[in-house]
Amino acid sequence: MIARLLLVICCLSGAAHAESDPQQEQNARVWLDKMSRALNERNYQGVLIYGDPSAWDTLSIKHSVIDGTEYEKLEHLTGLPRKIIRRGHDITCIHPGDHVVRTDPNITNPLTQSLVLSSSELTNLYDLQVGGHERIADRIAQRINVLPKDKYRYGYSLWVDMQSGLLLRSDLLSERGEVLERFQFAQVEIDGDIPISEFDDTDAGHRIEGHGLASGTGMIQPALWEPGWIPRGFMMTTRHEQAQAAQHHQTMVMYTDGLAAFTLFVDNIADSRMPDMNKSWGATAAVVRHMKFNDNGYRITVVGEVPMATVQKIALSVRPMLAAVPSGLINELE
Repeated sequence: MIARLLLVICCLSGAAHAESDPQQEQNARVWLDKMSRALNERNYQGVLIYGDPSAWDTLSIKHSVIDGTEYEKLEHLTGLPRKIIRRGHDITCIHPGDHVVRTDPNITNPLTQSLVLSSSELTNLYDLQVGGHERIADRIAQRINVLPKDKYRYGYSLWVDMQSGLLLRSDLLSERGEVLERFQFAQVEIDGDIPISEFDDTDAGHRIEGHGLASGTGMIQPALWEPGWIPRGFMMTTRHEQAQAAQHHQTMVMYTDGLAAFTLFVDNIADSRMPDMNKSWGATAAVVRHMKFNDNGYRITVVGEVPMATVQKIALSVRPMLAAVPSGLINELE
């Protein structure tokens, strides 16, 4: 498992929010609902360009629904040769090397990885407006602008195919209207027949593993972790607990508000005195911090396509579940 202003882009540079237009919002919701259905229900194939202003990659994508089952094939055309093939919930990764890829099995298609909530729920968090028409991949697209109602998430511009409703382009935008990340079809064919042979996974590949909590005699159940604060509207979508040994445990928890998403990782480390780190690249921000709990060292990592201040505030609030929060652990970053 997709992810990406209002009025004119320059409105994002600090101007006050205009009041939402109910008719504009309703029209935008109709387009978003149509887009959500098209991404999962229609056949499409093409070449997708994705990245940020500093680096671009290309991806071949095929998506089909055959006898009620979704099939998907992603093939990287730049960098290391990699393929990801999905048959329903079964995912296989074909790539150089002999290691098993571990990832969230719900996320493959970059166009659908974050779109999990209905448009009616999104309007509690974002203002929606219908923009103009533009030509994308030789098709006419309707632009939908999505502006956050708070400072904890980014804005989006989405271009939806007028005929099919398929998402043709998605821009993730900073508060200043800068493009932080873009997905865009350079070429696309919609509603054509795609034979099931296109999704054959018999080549040498590796089935993607989920993260399950290992069982074993004498295994110590480590503390579970969660953020003490998350922005309004974010909900947990995935939680994995993995224990490889009594003293090595990892937690991975994913959250989304329907468009934006972030992931929390917590794992045991021998030395909790290692330096903390804040880093951002493109639309992605990451914070790594270290702490001790019950005489054990832990590394806490939060990564997401949200502003750095949001990631920092989440990371500083992370604590063991059902445990007292140490004094001074949470530092409000208003």
